[in-house]
Amino acid sequence: MKSVLHLTNSQRKEASVRPLMVCIPGGSCFSSQAWGDTAPLLEEYDVALLDLPGLGEAPAPLSYDYEAVLSSVESELKKLNRSVVLLGHSFGAIYAASIATRTNSLKVEGFVGVAGPVSAQAYTLIGPHADSHLTQEVRDAEAAFFSNPSEEGWKRCLSLWGPSYFSEARREEGVRMLLNDKSGYEMMMAIAAPVMGGQVQLNLETSLKEFPGKKLFIGGRNDCVVPLEAMKLDASTTGSELLVFDAPHRIPLEAAGELADAISERF
Repeated sequence: MKSVLHLTNSQRKEASVRPLMVCIPGGSCFSSQAWGDTAPLLEEYDVALLDLPGLGEAPAPLSYDYEAVLSSVESELKKLNRSVVLLGHSFGAIYAASIATRTNSLKVEGFVGVAGPVSAQAYTLIGPHADSHLTQEVRDAEAAFFSNPSEEGWKRCLSLWGPSYFSEARREEGVRMLLNDKSGYEMMMAIAAPVMGGQVQLNLETSLKEFPGKKLFIGGRNDCVVPLEAMKLDASTTGSELLVFDAPHRIPLEAAGELADAISERF
């Protein structure tokens, strides 16, 4: 099982001695292409965008296993031999927190959960909140997909998720980004769905509370997927700082400059 890192070096010389920003996309189904806008981060930092196994340029594994996915990411990060800050968007925060808190072989300076809680209790708040913003057309498309997963059904869902993910001004661009992404629903079904549904308990809130590095959660006031209550809960439980942006769920696209400013003030 293999992950792929796409490393872009900042033009600023000081970036080489600052921590590497590792961006982990959300959903356990989106590739590095769907992260958003990294240009503001690159003004200060070197940036690595991650393709998890089976997504983007990473080859598809024979089967999906959570621990094996984490190991594949760690293996790529070790090759870089430098300190990192792990930024996880949405479900990507689960991966970021897992890697930050389980390894002694990587120098992880910080964790940033971007519109991404990590606790099982927080995830119980997401379902009702997200469902309240869906039209019947989207509910029907999701029901059809989850009852009989297919590439056609997946693309249908992606085409309809725009109002939940993006502001009206960025919606057309955002949906186009999702549809053009080398995404894959298989890992979402195998790994993310059991975690989000509560069948798998990772207890990350406990380990993240003990994490010695800097910890930051960033929520979107206009997020139609993850309610602010979920972000507030995990920030409080883990002893992390919480920032709230006037942004929808896709903060790395919609508020990239604000995100970069928050990072540069803390790392």
